Parts: sequence; C-alpha cells; structure tokens
Amino acid sequence: MLKLLLHRYFLRYVIEPIKNLFPIDMGSKKSVIFVAGMGRSGTTWVGDLLNYQDHFRVIFEPFCADKVTEAKGFSSTRYIRTQVNSPELVNFARNVLTGQIRSNWTEIKKPGKIYFRRMIKDIRCNLMLLWLNQLCIGMPIVFVVRNPFSVAASWLQLKNFKEASDFDILRNQDRLFIDFPVIANALKMIDINDPFERIIWMWAVNHYVPFSQMDELNFYLAVYENLLLESALYAPCLLEFGCVDYSLEKVQSILGKPSRANFLKRDPSLEKEELFNGWRKVFTAKQLKRGQTILSVFGLASLYDADGYPLVASFQDIKRYL
Repeated sequence: MLKLLLHRYFLRYVIEPIKNLFPIDMGSKKSVIFVAGMGRSGTTWVGDLLNYQDHFRVIFEPFCADKVTEAKGFSSTRYIRTQVNSPELVNFARNVLTGQIRSNWTEIKKPGKIYFRRMIKDIRCNLMLLWLNQLCIGMPIVFVVRNPFSVAASWLQLKNFKEASDFDILRNQDRLFIDFPVIANALKMIDINDPFERIIWMWAVNHYVPFSQMDELNFYLAVYENLLLESALYAPCLLEFGCVDYSLEKVQSILGKPSRANFLKRDPSLEKEELFNGWRKVFTAKQLKRGQTILSVFGLASLYDADGYPLVASFQDIKRYL
C-alpha cells in the first residue's frame, strides 16, 4: 500500500510537473539538425517547414546571451575559430547540440510530447558554424539565404532591431579581420553612420565566412526566394536533406503560413510579391548601387539578378563567385 502511495505521489508531484513544463527529448547525440542564417532571412519559416509534422523538438535561439544566461560568452555574431577550446564555450555548445539546454526562451512548449529528433534554430551562429560542426561531426546544417536588400529593408522597418550594436560587435573582432582580410577592406569603404550600409556590410560578412568554409561542412543552401516562388521544386530537396517524409500537398499548405517570427504580420500566401521585392519601394537607385558596390568587394554582388531573382541554388553555384 505504501509503495503504491509513493508511486502515485511521484507521478503527481514529480513527473506531471515536468511533463507540463517541457517536451521530452529522447534523441541521440547525433539526431540533430541546425538551421542557421542572418536575422530576417526566413530561418524560422524554413524551420517550420522542416518541422511541419512536429517530429523535431525545436531549440529556439539558444545562443542569445540576452535571453539565455549560460550563453553569456557568445556575443551576437561572434566569430569562433576551430582552434578555440574554451571549456566554457565548448561545454555550453555541446549542451545545446545534445539537447541538454532548457529555458522558457529556447523551448517551444509541447507539454509531455516525446521527440526523437531535435532542431536548433539560431541567427547568431553564422561565424562559428565550422566550430560547431567539429563539436558534432556530420551534423546537417541548413543555411538560409535571402536577398541582402530584402534583409536590410526588414531590419530598417523593425525599430527594435539593434543593428548598430550588432555592427559594433562585428567590427571589433580582430581575429575575424586577420582570418578574412576582405572584411577589413570593405569596412574601410562604408559610411559607418549609414544604417543601410552597415546592414549590407554585415550581410556580406555573415555570408562570406560560411560560404568560404562550406567545403568542410554538411551544408544545405536554402534560398528563401526559391522556396517562396518555386516551392514544388525546392521544398522537397530541403525536406529530403533533413530526412523528413513529406507529401507535397501538406508542404504547400505550410508554405502559405506565416512563421512565429513574422513581426511585420505579413501573409505569405497573399503577399509573395511584397516578400520577394518589396525592398524596391524602400531604397533609392543610388542606395542600391552603393549596396552592390559593397557586396562586390566580397564577390557577392552576382548572387541575385537586377530583378531580385536568385542566380544560385546550391553551394556549388556560390563557388563560382568567391
């Protein structure tokens, strides 16, 4: 009788509270996929597409030091070389990759839900993807790319985006400039008081580094515009990379839904044209020309044509420009 009462007590006051707080992660150390990209590039939307069947436990933005205390060593867009073996950084990153990190910020709560795979989605890791990949060899990484002018327009429309502070963090990383001299050269030519030029430079940095390292990573290039305009062609490729079973009908329905990070409250099923080239209404011809000049220093000015259509669909395509 006592044993039965203790069992019931354990279930009621120990197991049930835990189940009501967080999903249960039964995934192995290798059952992880990483979704990366610059903020406002569609990373949450792409993550939602990969997880349209709710088969992944989603760990949301775990490297956000403002929200996750343990991530204090990871400033926004920090560059980390593969030789860095700081116990503090390594231990936290491994806890993230193996699903041991939990907080009210990182969890998309599904009380009592059991998962055997996990997805990490973060917009602050572009400059340390190679380092993360070495901590979890073979980890598939989906890298989301969106037109730099679309990203810049979105950043400027969101008044709470701290692009100036992100810019300062990025330009004060000496090791980044040593390893990639083109970044320092491009910084010298921009007007650091112009938010548009700062964002275009940051876009270039956040893409040039992973593009330069891509041969050593299990990367999949997810071009936002390709998924938006030609979903029947590109969505299956993305899902197959993530080892996700799918039906095209269900995928089409999820592609028409806004993501959880849709701060501008747009309806992607109705506003594809606005999502695709709404940036044309935001910038002058002079600004666009200036942006192209900055991108050209990195060899990234030809990833999109003059009408905003992507000219790349894979990392092999990007190699032609770098």
